Amino acid sequence: MVTIRPHRLILIGCLISGFACPASLALAGSLDGRPKIVLHVPTNQAATCQVPIADCSNAATAGRIGDIGAGAGRIVYLLLERGFIPRPAVVQFGLSYQQNCPENLSDGVGIDILSWTSCMRTRLGNGEWPEPGSSLDFLTECPPQPPSLVVLGSFYLSAYSADTLRVDASHPDRPGGFIETCNSGSGFYLYYPDFGSVVFSSDGQMAGCNPCVERCPDIPTPVPPAAPAA
Repeated sequence: MVTIRPHRLILIGCLISGFACPASLALAGSLDGRPKIVLHVPTNQAATCQVPIADCSNAATAGRIGDIGAGAGRIVYLLLERGFIPRPAVVQFGLSYQQNCPENLSDGVGIDILSWTSCMRTRLGNGEWPEPGSSLDFLTECPPQPPSLVVLGSFYLSAYSADTLRVDASHPDRPGGFIETCNSGSGFYLYYPDFGSVVFSSDGQMAGCNPCVERCPDIPTPVPPAAPAA
């Protein structure tokens, strides 16, 4: 059986009817048309603020620890697929790895984030970004015609042993994240199924979750990183 995404059905319908279709419908890559926060591990390790993939459904969510040596640096992109939100103004969410313990930021176990490059103006949320368990607000400046998929920034990290990096709630007491729109007073909640993850493993065969192609876990359980190989 062939499954057609909801926004594709809308696109087909307005094309058949002869009515003008919003341009975003033709480009949206989300499974259900909702906004998504996506993590992507590229093959090219030169990070830029240019979108590295044509569609969020193409995001790679598996990384191999031994690609260039255990602990060697890797780039991970942080992407926003805006879905049916026409003009996001502020995007709020958090970051989870190392069991959300800030003191494990550079302990040589699991994932250690060495540096962060932002592709837009930000406002500190909870904790010190990009520490485990921290959050950040991304300010888009409300461009008149924003692209469907944008780069929020990129991490340069080391994976010393098996571990998972995932998008998380913006605060421990909140159920997810939030998008303020450029229309004053309106907004949209993001939930765990809208949040992506990447997994680093010894063989690179264990994938994380791409929310543009599947429903991610509702409330992920933090998993401690594996001990580095002796």
